[in-house]
Amino acid sequence: MLVRPENVILLMTATIDPRDCSQLKRRDPVVRLRDYKEALVKWLKEARIPKVIFCENSGSSLSELVDTASQNNPIGKEIRFISYDARGYGSKGKGYGEMGIITRALEDSLITEQSMIITVSGRYHISNIDDLVSDLIKTDVDVMSCPYILPYSVLSDVYISSPRFLRDFLCPRQQEIDDSIGNYFEKILACAIKAAVDDGLTHAVFHRPPKVDGMSGGYAVPWEDTWFASATVLHGDGSVEVRRREQLTAFAKLLRTSESSPDVSRLLTKLSSALDDLRPLRLEFAEVSLIIDCARASVESSSSIVKFFEHRCDITWTGPKQVEAADKPRRPRLH
Repeated sequence: MLVRPENVILLMTATIDPRDCSQLKRRDPVVRLRDYKEALVKWLKEARIPKVIFCENSGSSLSELVDTASQNNPIGKEIRFISYDARGYGSKGKGYGEMGIITRALEDSLITEQSMIITVSGRYHISNIDDLVSDLIKTDVDVMSCPYILPYSVLSDVYISSPRFLRDFLCPRQQEIDDSIGNYFEKILACAIKAAVDDGLTHAVFHRPPKVDGMSGGYAVPWEDTWFASATVLHGDGSVEVRRREQLTAFAKLLRTSESSPDVSRLLTKLSSALDDLRPLRLEFAEVSLIIDCARASVESSSSIVKFFEHRCDITWTGPKQVEAADKPRRPRLH
């Protein structure tokens, strides 16, 4: 069933005072509160977002945010502010706390079974949210997200989903999240999407990539400078888009030391051209397989390359097709 525009809800997740939360560089509560206020003001101007839930898990006062909303709500959006105190998860990382925020927000009466929830890290604004909502209301889907990125993750800074997906497939996995052993929220989100599709729910990648605006809490840099902004993307046909120069350089070095063949020569030429042009490179399924074979046969240790691609076959869709981009974005430069 297609979602009605009035049933679109924005969920802004927040932690004003991270206390002992691990793997965070942007820690100052004053700075973090300012980030949330700036993002909230931008969201309140978005005509396609009729309802907002701001949910915060450090028990901090939200009075400044309430004041900000009262002074900057030209469209008269319905807004709910929630603050509760979740302690004791610091060593597990911010993703564990994030899952708790979603669980708490699902209790709010603003969310119904007809809702579609845009979950966004609270310090971010999506500058092309109109595009995402326009595509959402024309797509009968339970989950919309960015494509898979390697190794086996889905960007969690923004995704859209039904309450059922959050309640039945994502939130029950909270105990699996532990940043100290590499079980990040992004990995658990990927697992939840795959489990939901296996159970009959529908998933599509965003028709147009979200344009994320804001400062990363984990890296303390603008989002476009984070690792996720340039991570390798796995497409629905098993091909991958490599967007980091050092990865392409490592692949080219491997092929130069591999046994020569027409396929190796063609792929090496393709890699060299991408490096010369400073552009990302889409590698087809067979080309990725060739790189893996060369890595396994290499005299030098190339286990990192094999490990980099090891989940590729496991997470390639064999069921519902992911939606291809409706409008081709401007070609990004290689990071």
